[in-house]
Amino acid sequence: MLELVSLQERRNDPISALSRGMRQRLCFAKTLLHEPKLLLLDEPASGLDPAGRVEFREMLKQLNQMGRTVLISSHIISEMTEFCTSIGIIEKGKLLAAGRVEDILEQLKAGLRLEVEVLEKADRVVEVLKSNTLVRHVSVDGLHIHCRFEGSREQLPDLHREFVNAGIPLLTFAARTDNLEDIYMKISAHEVS
Repeated sequence: MLELVSLQERRNDPISALSRGMRQRLCFAKTLLHEPKLLLLDEPASGLDPAGRVEFREMLKQLNQMGRTVLISSHIISEMTEFCTSIGIIEKGKLLAAGRVEDILEQLKAGLRLEVEVLEKADRVVEVLKSNTLVRHVSVDGLHIHCRFEGSREQLPDLHREFVNAGIPLLTFAARTDNLEDIYMKISAHEVS
Protein backbone atom coordinates (compact mmCIF):
# COMPACT_ATOMS: atom_id res chain seq x y z
CA MET A 1 0.00 0.00 0.00
CA LEU A 2 2.91 2.37 0.69
CA GLU A 3 4.06 1.83 -2.88
CA LEU A 4 0.56 2.60 -4.21
CA VAL A 5 0.57 5.94 -2.38
CA SER A 6 4.25 6.67 -3.23
CA LEU A 7 5.50 6.55 0.37
CA GLN A 8 7.70 3.42 0.27
CA GLU A 9 10.88 5.52 0.62
CA ARG A 10 9.46 7.09 3.82
CA ARG A 11 8.57 3.71 5.38
CA ASN A 12 10.68 4.21 8.53
CA ASP A 13 10.02 7.93 9.07
CA PRO A 14 7.93 8.99 12.06
CA ILE A 15 4.49 10.30 11.07
CA SER A 16 5.33 13.67 12.62
CA ALA A 17 8.10 14.08 10.00
CA LEU A 18 5.64 13.76 7.11
CA SER A 19 4.01 16.70 5.35
CA ARG A 20 0.24 17.13 5.50
CA GLY A 21 -0.14 15.68 1.99
CA MET A 22 2.04 12.69 2.91
CA ARG A 23 -0.02 12.08 6.05
CA GLN A 24 -3.15 12.18 3.94
CA ARG A 25 -1.68 9.59 1.55
CA LEU A 26 -0.59 7.45 4.53
CA CYS A 27 -4.12 7.54 5.95
CA PHE A 28 -5.42 6.53 2.54
CA ALA A 29 -2.97 3.57 2.44
CA LYS A 30 -4.21 2.50 5.89
CA THR A 31 -7.77 2.59 4.61
CA LEU A 32 -6.84 0.38 1.67
CA LEU A 33 -5.20 -2.33 3.81
CA HIS A 34 -8.48 -4.19 4.22
CA GLU A 35 -9.13 -4.09 0.45
CA PRO A 36 -12.52 -2.37 0.63
CA LYS A 37 -14.75 -2.76 -2.44
CA LEU A 38 -16.23 0.72 -1.92
CA LEU A 39 -14.40 3.88 -0.81
CA LEU A 40 -16.24 7.04 0.28
CA LEU A 41 -13.96 10.09 0.04
CA ASP A 42 -14.84 13.62 1.12
CA GLU A 43 -12.69 16.30 -0.55
CA PRO A 44 -9.76 13.86 -0.88
CA ALA A 45 -7.47 16.24 -2.78
CA SER A 46 -7.77 18.96 -0.15
CA GLY A 47 -4.35 20.01 1.10
CA LEU A 48 -2.41 18.29 -1.68
CA ASP A 49 0.10 20.23 -3.75
CA PRO A 50 -0.17 20.07 -7.58
CA ALA A 51 2.15 17.06 -7.81
CA GLY A 52 0.19 15.33 -5.05
CA ARG A 53 -3.06 15.94 -6.91
CA VAL A 54 -1.64 14.34 -10.07
CA GLU A 55 -0.43 11.33 -8.06
CA PHE A 56 -3.82 11.09 -6.36
CA ARG A 57 -5.66 11.02 -9.71
CA GLU A 58 -3.36 8.25 -10.94
CA MET A 59 -3.93 6.31 -7.73
CA LEU A 60 -7.71 6.54 -8.19
CA LYS A 61 -7.37 5.26 -11.74
CA GLN A 62 -5.33 2.30 -10.42
CA LEU A 63 -7.99 1.57 -7.80
CA ASN A 64 -10.63 1.56 -10.52
CA GLN A 65 -8.56 -0.90 -12.54
CA MET A 66 -8.38 -3.08 -9.41
CA GLY A 67 -12.19 -3.22 -9.40
CA ARG A 68 -12.77 -0.78 -6.55
CA THR A 69 -15.65 1.68 -6.58
CA VAL A 70 -14.75 5.15 -5.37
CA LEU A 71 -17.45 7.67 -4.39
CA ILE A 72 -16.07 11.20 -4.07
CA SER A 73 -17.69 14.30 -2.64
CA SER A 74 -15.94 17.38 -3.99
CA HIS A 75 -16.53 21.03 -4.83
CA ILE A 76 -13.69 21.00 -7.37
CA ILE A 77 -15.61 19.75 -10.40
CA SER A 78 -12.81 20.42 -12.88
CA GLU A 79 -10.61 17.84 -11.13
CA MET A 80 -13.33 15.22 -11.14
CA THR A 81 -13.90 15.32 -14.90
CA GLU A 82 -10.51 13.75 -15.57
CA PHE A 83 -11.29 10.40 -13.97
CA CYS A 84 -14.95 10.11 -13.00
CA THR A 85 -17.20 7.82 -15.01
CA SER A 86 -20.46 8.91 -13.38
CA ILE A 87 -21.49 11.98 -11.39
CA GLY A 88 -24.34 13.41 -9.39
CA ILE A 89 -24.72 17.16 -8.99
CA ILE A 90 -26.43 18.10 -5.72
CA GLU A 91 -27.41 21.58 -4.56
CA LYS A 92 -29.20 22.29 -1.27
CA GLY A 93 -29.99 18.58 -0.91
CA LYS A 94 -31.63 18.36 -4.34
CA LEU A 95 -30.21 16.12 -7.08
CA LEU A 96 -29.91 18.32 -10.19
CA ALA A 97 -28.35 15.74 -12.53
CA ALA A 98 -26.97 12.22 -12.28
CA GLY A 99 -25.55 9.63 -14.62
CA ARG A 100 -22.55 8.84 -16.79
CA VAL A 101 -20.45 11.93 -17.52
CA GLU A 102 -20.84 11.70 -21.31
CA ASP A 103 -24.61 11.19 -20.99
CA ILE A 104 -24.98 14.28 -18.79
CA LEU A 105 -22.92 16.38 -21.18
CA GLU A 106 -25.12 15.18 -24.05
CA GLN A 107 -28.39 15.50 -22.13
CA LEU A 108 -27.64 19.03 -20.96
CA LYS A 109 -26.47 20.04 -24.41
CA ALA A 110 -22.85 20.85 -23.82
CA GLY A 111 -22.01 23.51 -26.36
CA LEU A 112 -18.94 25.28 -27.63
CA ARG A 113 -17.37 28.35 -26.10
CA LEU A 114 -15.67 30.38 -28.81
CA GLU A 115 -12.72 32.62 -27.97
CA VAL A 116 -11.44 35.11 -30.53
CA GLU A 117 -8.51 37.50 -30.12
CA VAL A 118 -7.63 40.10 -32.74
CA LEU A 119 -4.94 42.71 -33.33
CA GLU A 120 -7.65 45.25 -34.21
CA LYS A 121 -11.23 45.52 -35.49
CA ALA A 122 -12.91 43.93 -32.46
CA ASP A 123 -16.09 45.82 -33.40
CA ARG A 124 -16.07 44.12 -36.81
CA VAL A 125 -15.74 40.70 -35.11
CA VAL A 126 -18.77 41.50 -32.97
CA GLU A 127 -20.76 42.45 -36.11
CA VAL A 128 -19.87 39.16 -37.81
CA LEU A 129 -20.71 37.14 -34.70
CA LYS A 130 -24.02 38.89 -34.02
CA SER A 131 -25.13 38.37 -37.63
CA ASN A 132 -24.57 34.60 -37.29
CA THR A 133 -27.70 32.72 -36.16
CA LEU A 134 -25.58 30.06 -34.40
CA VAL A 135 -23.89 32.59 -32.08
CA ARG A 136 -25.20 33.66 -28.66
CA HIS A 137 -24.00 35.73 -25.70
CA VAL A 138 -21.24 37.80 -27.33
CA SER A 139 -19.00 39.62 -24.85
CA VAL A 140 -16.01 41.85 -25.49
CA ASP A 141 -13.00 42.57 -23.33
CA GLY A 142 -10.72 44.84 -25.33
CA LEU A 143 -9.48 42.76 -28.24
CA HIS A 144 -10.78 39.48 -26.74
CA ILE A 145 -14.24 38.36 -27.79
CA HIS A 146 -16.13 35.43 -26.22
CA CYS A 147 -19.40 33.83 -27.26
CA ARG A 148 -21.43 30.61 -27.33
CA PHE A 149 -21.49 28.75 -30.65
CA GLU A 150 -24.52 26.48 -31.00
CA GLY A 151 -23.44 24.85 -34.23
CA SER A 152 -21.17 21.85 -34.72
CA ARG A 153 -17.39 21.88 -34.93
CA GLU A 154 -17.75 21.19 -38.66
CA GLN A 155 -19.43 24.59 -39.07
CA LEU A 156 -16.59 26.55 -37.43
CA PRO A 157 -14.38 26.79 -40.56
CA ASP A 158 -17.17 28.75 -42.29
CA LEU A 159 -17.19 31.28 -39.44
CA HIS A 160 -13.39 31.47 -39.51
CA ARG A 161 -13.53 32.08 -43.28
CA GLU A 162 -15.91 35.02 -42.68
CA PHE A 163 -13.32 36.68 -40.43
CA VAL A 164 -10.52 36.11 -42.94
CA ASN A 165 -12.62 37.40 -45.87
CA ALA A 166 -13.49 40.51 -43.83
CA GLY A 167 -9.75 41.21 -43.38
CA ILE A 168 -9.88 40.78 -39.60
CA PRO A 169 -6.37 40.11 -38.19
CA LEU A 170 -6.99 37.04 -36.00
CA LEU A 171 -4.56 36.06 -33.28
CA THR A 172 -6.73 33.36 -31.71
CA PHE A 173 -9.77 31.44 -32.88
CA ALA A 174 -10.41 28.67 -30.36
CA ALA A 175 -13.45 26.53 -29.60
CA ARG A 176 -13.72 24.78 -26.26
CA THR A 177 -16.31 22.15 -25.43
CA ASP A 178 -18.27 22.68 -22.23
CA ASN A 179 -17.03 20.64 -19.30
CA LEU A 180 -18.82 19.58 -16.11
CA GLU A 181 -18.04 22.89 -14.42
CA ASP A 182 -19.77 24.74 -17.27
CA ILE A 183 -22.74 22.37 -17.03
CA TYR A 184 -22.96 22.95 -13.27
CA MET A 185 -22.98 26.71 -13.81
CA LYS A 186 -25.79 26.25 -16.32
CA ILE A 187 -28.10 24.15 -14.10
CA SER A 188 -27.27 25.54 -10.67
CA ALA A 189 -29.21 28.27 -8.92
CA HIS A 190 -25.83 29.16 -7.30
CA GLU A 191 -27.16 28.68 -3.78
CA VAL A 192 -25.31 27.07 -0.94
CA SER A 193 -26.73 24.90 1.79
